[in-house]
Amino acid sequence: MKPEQRARHELINPALEKAGWKIQHYTNANPAGSKGVAVEYFQMGKEVGEADYVLFINGIAVGVIEAKKVGQSLTGKETQTKGYAVGFPKEFKSVSLPLPFIYESSGVETRFTNLWDPKPRSREIFSFHKPETL
Repeated sequence: MKPEQRARHELINPALEKAGWKIQHYTNANPAGSKGVAVEYFQMGKEVGEADYVLFINGIAVGVIEAKKVGQSLTGKETQTKGYAVGFPKEFKSVSLPLPFIYESSGVETRFTNLWDPKPRSREIFSFHKPETL
């Protein structure tokens, strides 16, 4: 298993589940199947690529998570994550474009940016937000 996959499955997935997110794989995802759904390996399209996770609340996309291997710096990765937030496919329901809530996480360290802030900036957080909080 690659280091990023290990971080995703051993650290990030349990942290998302602890916060109340249901993890689903893109190939058989039902974004409206639970209050909060984190869809792994989300296909954004040729220009954007594959997002590690897209977060849905009641079937509406609200955010993106970029997974990195443990020990890799997360600072400066916001540009990549924001690219996914901007490039989210228009055929899916979303709260707005770009998707407003972006995360970068190794499972040990997690950073969060709220693009709805007047001056968005990345902040270290200690756990993922619960669906009802977002």
